[in-house]
Amino acid sequence: MEEAIPKRHSSNPCALSYPQERLWFLHQFEPENTAYSDPILLEFQGALNVEALRKAIEFVVRRHESLRTTFASKDGVAVQIVQPPPRFQIPLFDISNQPDKDAEAHRITLAEYERAFNLESDLMIRAILVRLEPDRHQLLFTINHIATDGWSNGILLKEVGIAYGAFAEGREPELEPLPLQYPDFAVWQRQYLDGEMLEEHLEYWKSALADIPSGPQLLTDRPRPTRQTYVGGYLSVPIPAELGEALQEFSRRERVTLSMTVYACFAALLHRYTDQDTVVFGTPVANRNRVEIEALIGFFVNTLALRCDLSGNPTFRELLKQAGL
Repeated sequence: MEEAIPKRHSSNPCALSYPQERLWFLHQFEPENTAYSDPILLEFQGALNVEALRKAIEFVVRRHESLRTTFASKDGVAVQIVQPPPRFQIPLFDISNQPDKDAEAHRITLAEYERAFNLESDLMIRAILVRLEPDRHQLLFTINHIATDGWSNGILLKEVGIAYGAFAEGREPELEPLPLQYPDFAVWQRQYLDGEMLEEHLEYWKSALADIPSGPQLLTDRPRPTRQTYVGGYLSVPIPAELGEALQEFSRRERVTLSMTVYACFAALLHRYTDQDTVVFGTPVANRNRVEIEALIGFFVNTLALRCDLSGNPTFRELLKQAGL
C-alpha cells in the first residue's frame, strides 16, 4: 500500500510542481499572453444574492491554497508563496439600461478575459458579475491555468454552489476538510520524482519518442507563423447515436476502451493526410492517481504523448493494439 502524501512542515515558499513549472517558464517569455487563462461563464436566471455569491467564492479561495498562491524567483529558482486569505471582490457591471445587452455583456467579459495575470502579485482567480436584467446575471470566472484544470473547475463550481446555498440561508457551509493542499503535493512530487526515479522516467520517454518527426506534414491553406499566436478555433461535429453505439460495441468486442479506438482512428487519419509512417499526438490526462488529491483545486493535468507506427500498412486491429500499449 502506498504511503499517503504528507503535509509540508512549514508555510515557507516551496518549489513548484512540474506542471506549474511548465506554465511559469512559458509566462516568463510572454507575460501578457492570456492563452493559459481559463474562463468559466455562467448565466443566472432569477433572484441573485450577490453578497452570498461573493462570500461563497471567498470561502472557496480560503479553502484552496492554490487559488491564493503567487510565484516568485528566488536565487534563480521559481517558488510558490501561499498568501493569506483575502476579502474577495466581485466587480458588478450593471448594463440593464443598455439597448443591446448581450453585445455589451460580451464586450465586458471578453475585455476581462484578455486581462493578463501577474503571477507575482495577483490572485489566481478573478470574477466579474454582469447584470443584464434585475433577474438575469452573467458571472465570469477567469482562472490562471497554473492553479486549475478541467477537473478542478468542476470542484470549484460544486463548492461555490454549496457555499452559496449555505450563505443565502444564513448559515456556514459544511464541507469535508481537505486532507492536504496543492503545495503539499508539489513538495511531495519533487521528492518522489527525483534521482533514480526521475532518470528512469526520462530514459523511458527519450526512448519512446526517439527519432519522431518534427510535426505532422499537413497541407494547410496558410503558412505556419514563425511565432505561435494561439489564435485558433474549434469545430464541434456531433456523432450520430447509431455510430456512437457501433463504436462502443466494436470496442467491447475487441476488448479495448472507446478512447483506444478513437486514438487508433485519429492515427490512421493523420497517416492518410500526411503519408508519415510515424505519427505522434498528445492527449490530456487527469493525472489524479492518488485519493488524497481528488478533492483539490490545482494544476494536475498532464499531456501524454501517443506514438503510433503505421509502417508496413498495418491492419486497423494491429494499429489498435498499439493504442493500448
